[in-house]
Amino acid sequence: MVGSGRSPFTFGLSFTCCVWTNQACSVIEHMTRDQIQTAIKEGIPFEIKMADGAKYRVRERYQVAVGRTSVVVFDDKDLAHILPLLTMTGITYLKPDAKR
Repeated sequence: MVGSGRSPFTFGLSFTCCVWTNQACSVIEHMTRDQIQTAIKEGIPFEIKMADGAKYRVRERYQVAVGRTSVVVFDDKDLAHILPLLTMTGITYLKPDAKR
């Protein structure tokens, strides 16, 4: 790709599609601290999606803490889940009244 004059474009946060082949490539991008912090500041419930398919819901800002390389999410039973930013593949916003 480098020096070819062609550039890939991105679909969401997890896949890059090569313009000249129309084939999805491997997972290239990952979540950033800023993206998580923006979701928290917006105050809208959201779900963090992980590379292994796991999902973690954040309904209140007190359920999540953002570190330099990881995010801690507390579930309904106050169990802490330490999630590395490098293994996060996306955020999905939920309806404000979403329960489970």
